[in-house]
Amino acid sequence: MPQHHFTARCVDAVKPSTSGRIAYFDTQAPNVGLRVAEGGRKTWFVMYRIHGRLRRLTLGTYPALSLADARDKALKAKHDIAEGDDPATAKQQAGHAPLLADIAAEYLERHAKIHKKSWRGDKRMLDNDVLPAWGKRQATTIMRRDVLALLDRIVERDAPIEANRVLALVRKMYNWAISRDLLEHNPCIQVAAPGREHKRERVLTESARGGVGGLWLAQSDHEGVF
Repeated sequence: MPQHHFTARCVDAVKPSTSGRIAYFDTQAPNVGLRVAEGGRKTWFVMYRIHGRLRRLTLGTYPALSLADARDKALKAKHDIAEGDDPATAKQQAGHAPLLADIAAEYLERHAKIHKKSWRGDKRMLDNDVLPAWGKRQATTIMRRDVLALLDRIVERDAPIEANRVLALVRKMYNWAISRDLLEHNPCIQVAAPGREHKRERVLTESARGGVGGLWLAQSDHEGVF
């Protein structure tokens, strides 16, 4: 395949072949290529071998993905491959990952409705907060930063305790999905509950003051984080 010393100007000037799709390889970043279709669409890719098999990982299209960014993505892929990962296979599997809405529906039917009297509360939180934000996304794409952003929005509407409940629900739902081998990662790991909760506790104590026996009720406040 032809090789080019790619520059931004060179990539922009590459014309499609009249005989069909053609690919050019970057002399500065070995195995990084630019595939040019007959219609002019330009797609970055990287070639690599893993377990003896030749694989191709699509990085993105130009100009949405610049030359510099394509080289950066290819370098990251190279590091992943060195660690024994197969980024092309991982990308393909991610494309078939379940939607968050599907995980939520299964959680409600197979767990919450069976084991929780409060399942309607779970459904309300899913319908009001979780699904509008993430329902159409693949569950594997939800990251810790997404969880934090969702909780921040709930806190901003002056509902920090509700944010605690939503966090507990999402954490439980992902743990359930992991236990069913539907997912492998829980984005709620190391996410602290944002709201401070006050728990009032009535304690039955025995009074010994002044030698007076008997029982009396004392009320005490205990603060903690959910």
